[in-house]
Parts: sequence; structure tokens; C-alpha cells
Amino acid sequence: EANEILKMGKRVPMKLLEKLRGKMVSFSLVAQNMRLYIRRITHAIKGKNENEYVDLTDDIKEEIICWTTSKYVAKVRKWNKPGLVAARMKKVFTDASNFAMGVKINSENMEINIPFKENDSLSQAPIHLKEAHAVLYVLDKFGKKFRNRQLYFLNDNMAVVTTFENGCSDPRLNNYIRKIHEKAHDHNIKI
Repeated sequence: EANEILKMGKRVPMKLLEKLRGKMVSFSLVAQNMRLYIRRITHAIKGKNENEYVDLTDDIKEEIICWTTSKYVAKVRKWNKPGLVAARMKKVFTDASNFAMGVKINSENMEINIPFKENDSLSQAPIHLKEAHAVLYVLDKFGKKFRNRQLYFLNDNMAVVTTFENGCSDPRLNNYIRKIHEKAHDHNIKI
């Protein structure tokens, strides 16, 4: 069904997307992070009548492909990942302000301060996006270093903390949360 929707072209009946989303939701008992990967479809069909069509954007296609390939959608409940050395857990402190973001990893004697460039898109972003960016920064820059380990992120922004497992309705923050989980998956890091 998902592959049929992907082949349909630029516009698809809302009812088909709604049906597919319903099947995705039914996996919630097994796919713990399921809600993180239905936000784009949910946003696209919200407020539409069943006879309307929805634009099949690249974001929606990517979300459907995540389900068909099962690369990032969790297929089992959360346990230790294969190859993960649980004893190697690291605490990672992240923070952000209007002017900079910071990362501190005591066990690595690592303390990084990254000022935002004036008038760039990140310096103008809301604080919750800056805080999420700090977490993503750690996985981007040090993912290989922390491969097969558990990282425990300590972040003081409740928007980031409460959406960390399931995402949120803010598409920008949801994209950050998805990228964080995808980077962690790619490096076999439990977060």
C-alpha cells in the first residue's frame, strides 16, 4: 500500500494517506518511536475532507520510505542494542542561549562553546531549536567516537526533553528529533 502511494505521482487521495497512517499507528505497541515518523502525514491530512487530494511532498515520501525500509522505525521495544557496551555510558550536557550553544562531556574532558553567527538562521531560531541543535551537533561531530555506546543527554529545555521519544507537532523541532534518532541509529548509539 505504501509503495502504491509512492508511485501515484505528485497528488494522492487524502483517504489513502489516512488509511496508511492508521496502519502505522497500529504498530505503536511494537514501534516505540512510531509517532516520530507519522507527523508529516498527520500534518498533511489534518483538516482535509476525505475527497480531497494531498500533495505528495519529498518530506512525506521520506516518511513513507522510513516505514517501508524500516531503517529508523523501531521494530522492537527498547532494549540494549546488539553490539552496545552498556558500561560505556557517557553523560553529555548540552545547552544553548541566544548567542551560543555548548557541550560538556566530563568523562572525555571535553567542553565546547560554539557561538552563533550573527543573523544566521540558527541565531534567529527559537531556543528549543537551538537546544535540539546542540544535541544533534554532538552526534554529528562525535558519533564515530561514541559508536556502540550509550549517551545520556542532559538538556534543560522541556520542549526537547518531552518530545525526545515521540516528536511533536512543530515540524522544525520534529525534524531535529528525527535527525538525532537517525544519527544515533547510524552509529549504534543508544540515547
